[in-house]
Amino acid sequence: KKQPLKLNEIQADTVEEVAIKKALDAAKQIKASCVCEDTELTIKALNDFPGPYMKFAQAKLSIENIIDLTKNTKEKTATFKSILVYAEPTGFCKTFETKLDCEILNTAKGNLGKGWDSIILIKKSGKTLAEYNGEEKFNLWNKGYVKFGKWFSQRILKK
Repeated sequence: KKQPLKLNEIQADTVEEVAIKKALDAAKQIKASCVCEDTELTIKALNDFPGPYMKFAQAKLSIENIIDLTKNTKEKTATFKSILVYAEPTGFCKTFETKLDCEILNTAKGNLGKGWDSIILIKKSGKTLAEYNGEEKFNLWNKGYVKFGKWFSQRILKK
């Protein structure tokens, strides 16, 4: 059951730290196992900024700002990472990671996204995040959910 909670999101240098803390806090609040997800985007030309500070950076920097910061560099590589965390109130947790190799574009492309989606090109498909509808976008990084499902099924069968 999806349940809105008031969680304090820590500021940390890795998305794993943020996601784990959030999941453990949620599990303790609801006194039950839960799953939480967090994401990051690292842009190589910006020394892997914004990383786990993506929400803050998107609030402060426009698409044009990111283009200006990266347009004079040949290095356009970026990585989008999703961390799915299963947590129990006992403190046990397990993480499931999905990574997408990306590139930062100098011009926006697509209109289905939000934030910086129109300049984040997924290398595998040649499309920006703003060229995917919601379901297609979820399918890009649902590998973490698939991994979790397999792991959880095996865990249940062992009991």
